[in-house]
Amino acid sequence: VLPLTPADRGALGAVRLRNRLAGVRWKRVLDLQDSPRSRFLTLGLSNPVQRWQRARMERRAWIREDGGGDRGLPPVRPAWLRFQDAAGRLGARPGGPPVLVWDEPAEQEAARIWAEWGAGAGDQVVALVPAAAWPTKEWPETHSLALARELVGRGNRVLVVSTAAERDRLSALAGWAEEERAALWFSDRLLPIASLMARCRAAVTPDSGLMHLAAAVGTPVVALFGTPVPELGFEPAGDGHTVLVRGLPCQPCALHGRRRCPLGHFDCLAGLTPDEVLSSLDRILAAAPPHPPE
Repeated sequence: VLPLTPADRGALGAVRLRNRLAGVRWKRVLDLQDSPRSRFLTLGLSNPVQRWQRARMERRAWIREDGGGDRGLPPVRPAWLRFQDAAGRLGARPGGPPVLVWDEPAEQEAARIWAEWGAGAGDQVVALVPAAAWPTKEWPETHSLALARELVGRGNRVLVVSTAAERDRLSALAGWAEEERAALWFSDRLLPIASLMARCRAAVTPDSGLMHLAAAVGTPVVALFGTPVPELGFEPAGDGHTVLVRGLPCQPCALHGRRRCPLGHFDCLAGLTPDEVLSSLDRILAAAPPHPPE
């Protein structure tokens, strides 16, 4: 593993990293980004370089200038399966959905946090991800707060996960979590987050990286889609998940996200009510065994 460092960023950093890569004789090269930067980094390292299919044209066909996808189009093949397609051209056998593995220090940190919170083996914990990188992917804070209160009122615990900056921004939800003993807000490194989310019976997330992380640790997800739609290939991988999307005529209005709703109403996510999410969550909780298995 050659991790990226701050010195590897920017044009000069890319040149330095390319020189490091060129100093090794590679038998096979698999590019799972296929960006101008990754093409520069992998140029000439092997022949050929296998790259995943980004499905640019298929995804763009779903986006119309007036904001709305053509429902006659077939769904785009999920991204994780297109990763497997590329690996298959190098001889890899097809596998299951991605699985995330964390190290022992992360497991110990998560166990300590869990114990300090007072969560026991019999507690039903639901992870709540209230934020996303794009505002039009993010469920309204009032909805997240209403759901969290209802879950605690029913005897559940709620693990809220975000970045520190997102916690500062979501002041109403953060204030509630600070006062509520059955709630814990964790904003730290990804591997302890993975271990904590693996202890949860279910997760409620927007279309975000933490949605995919929850799925990769085996936690059933209620995924909320706004600007993009699952047909673009971004749904959580694996079985047992529920995707909620209103299917409005204006969806999808962008491939990844927008700073604001182009029509000014944000009905795609504001219209997904806490009751609707809770109903989907109840079905998952009723079917899900204790997770992880005791």
